[in-house]
Amino acid sequence: MGNGGPSIIRNPTISLAGATRMLERRKTRKIIRAGVLGALGLALLALLTESFQAGPQAALMMVFGSLMSATLFWNVGHPARPASDLPYLHESGLAALPGGNPVPSPSDRDLEQAGDAVVRRLVPGAGRDTRSLLDLAHPEDRDAVRKALRRMVSGSDPQLAEQRFWVGQEGFRWVEWLVFLEGRSHRWQALVNDVTERRLREVTVKRGWQVLEQIHCAVITTDATGQITGWNRGAERMLGYPSGEVVGQPLDSLAAPEERRILHRRLSKIPSPKAPAVNLVVRLRHRYGGSVGVYLVIAPQSMEGGRAAGLICCAHALAKMGDAEQVLNVSGERYRSLVESARDIIFTLSLDGRITSLNPAFEEVTGWGREDWLGQSLIDLMHPEDATAARHQLSALALGKTPPRFTFRLRAQFGAWLTMEITASPMLSNAEAIGAFGIVRDITERIAADEALRESESRFRTVVEYAVDPIFVHDRNGQLIDVNHVACESLGYTREEMLSMNIRDIDQHCEDDAWAWKGLEQGRTITLETEYCRQDMSRFPVEVRMGLIELAGNEHVLAFSRDITERKLAERRLDHLAHHDMLTGLPNRLLFNDRLSQTLVKAQRSGSRVAICFLDLNHFKVVNDTLGHAVGDEVLKRSAQRLRESVRLGDTVARLGGDEFIILLEDVNGADDASLVAAKILSRFANPIVLGETRIRVGTSIGISVFPDDAGDADTLMRHADAAMYVAKQQGDNLYHCYSSTTDLIDQGELSLDH
Repeated sequence: MGNGGPSIIRNPTISLAGATRMLERRKTRKIIRAGVLGALGLALLALLTESFQAGPQAALMMVFGSLMSATLFWNVGHPARPASDLPYLHESGLAALPGGNPVPSPSDRDLEQAGDAVVRRLVPGAGRDTRSLLDLAHPEDRDAVRKALRRMVSGSDPQLAEQRFWVGQEGFRWVEWLVFLEGRSHRWQALVNDVTERRLREVTVKRGWQVLEQIHCAVITTDATGQITGWNRGAERMLGYPSGEVVGQPLDSLAAPEERRILHRRLSKIPSPKAPAVNLVVRLRHRYGGSVGVYLVIAPQSMEGGRAAGLICCAHALAKMGDAEQVLNVSGERYRSLVESARDIIFTLSLDGRITSLNPAFEEVTGWGREDWLGQSLIDLMHPEDATAARHQLSALALGKTPPRFTFRLRAQFGAWLTMEITASPMLSNAEAIGAFGIVRDITERIAADEALRESESRFRTVVEYAVDPIFVHDRNGQLIDVNHVACESLGYTREEMLSMNIRDIDQHCEDDAWAWKGLEQGRTITLETEYCRQDMSRFPVEVRMGLIELAGNEHVLAFSRDITERKLAERRLDHLAHHDMLTGLPNRLLFNDRLSQTLVKAQRSGSRVAICFLDLNHFKVVNDTLGHAVGDEVLKRSAQRLRESVRLGDTVARLGGDEFIILLEDVNGADDASLVAAKILSRFANPIVLGETRIRVGTSIGISVFPDDAGDADTLMRHADAAMYVAKQQGDNLYHCYSSTTDLIDQGELSLDH
């Protein structure tokens, strides 16, 4: 090298454009990636208004789907920029980046000169007293900076590096940097680019996905060719496929075979980012067989330049395909309730742009009375400088077109100009515009505050507010931070009351769920069942799904709860059917055997006696054969009622099958107590059963055995009672017999004779 040049030999020089293109390509890819997410937020938020016409549930799925992308909406309009004090490139010849030939290790002088070149770009006008590159680096990044500088100077790796550096008044910033050898002057030069905004967006994306992974709704994204690129846990729960099995597969391959062509044809109707969303009901294949009926909302997403970037799909599982009609047709009363409770201004316009309706939010936002502006032009509320653009939007609505969302300044009653954001759609009848429907949001404070954080929290609150299930957000101490209106309604509290409460005031079993907290700290999503307490102190069972989420730099617990009262009732009904006779409602053989086993264990421990009475109805077969099974069933029910009336509340009457019944008598003194019960039963059965004009006499024979006098286990006890009943039958109708050893001999003799 020449005088004072670096000691390391480099390849022949190339133009600045070559090195610049390498850096620009990487920057462009990041901007496009951010643009895709930002445009996705725009498309889905505009789609929210259209979804209100199809039903609030469809709008809800749009809000869920737009959650993550909306957190980037403002930042996408402001891509990563070179800081004003961080020059980006300088037009000069550059030394070519090293080829494949080995080079010697860099000298300390080369490292110092190369580091100074980066410092000059980071701190323009730096003098000799300026700190070194390692001094400017963030303490946690200094090792990485040292290694990256050595790689670049030695030529072993010409790739860009990305670390944090102190750049003056702005403090530490994330910087993308590259050091190279200028060809003509043989001096070290540097390229630097401030990527702090992009890094912040990446953090915001991560937070958005934390919420998406915990919601019940299935969210699926695709690229421009229809290949699946995103698959949240809701989709995995709905269809059984983990993301690794479906990412990269065509979206229409998930459809059931008979509906695959239909789905493919509907997807082809979204050729550009401006195309409207597609709503359809379709069956999707489940990983473990069969199919799931879902209500599918498919919207386009776009990148910079209006090019198609892919699709985002929100899927809602339907209990049955007929539920689609319920999804698409929501009652007018529910719609009006939604509009009246909305925080944004919701309005309708006539074709000439005059206001025909306003919700209460208009008064809260502007201070004007609604009656003062009904019939007035919407343009009259706007700043004169915004009126021209607004007229173009209203003209598009009158033609039945959906204009893009736009902002304008609105004059409030107290004189201030509020910055508002409006989304409007035409109201159509027979494909002709008859007016317009729109939502206006006050974004004055959002613009004045930190944009990225405000957007993230605003979208999160929107999801919470419109969710169909109660949602609670609380800190690690249980203090409630946010709740949605569904949570307030389900518990009977106002929002202000709930925000002053602790989660333990609602879930009094919270202290018993210490294992759940350990799971949350390990980053897992926890699902558990507990009970919530309403304001009136009534309780109801809930299923809670919760996980950790970061808000304002702090970890909070996000909990989705669902009332499972109906499910618990259904479980109890199934349990009752499994353990009771359907005709009489009495315990069946399974439940009787369980109760008998438990009663014998208690009796053995306490030294008490237990008796059972085994009985059947005399001549019941004759009733069935002559009067029919319907009459026979009624006789069985009347007989069961007589038996229940003959025993104590703590005793058990069960039907074993046919006309056989058995009674469990706890804590008796012996066979004498059981005989009294048997006599009471016989006296009741002495009266005929009256069914209309028919009087039916049905007697019974009863066998009695006592624990532990007659048997020491359940099977033997029942067998002895059966034998005693057989002896009673042999002696005549409407008799009872207590078991004895002679009874057993008679029974065995009869069995031997029959055999």
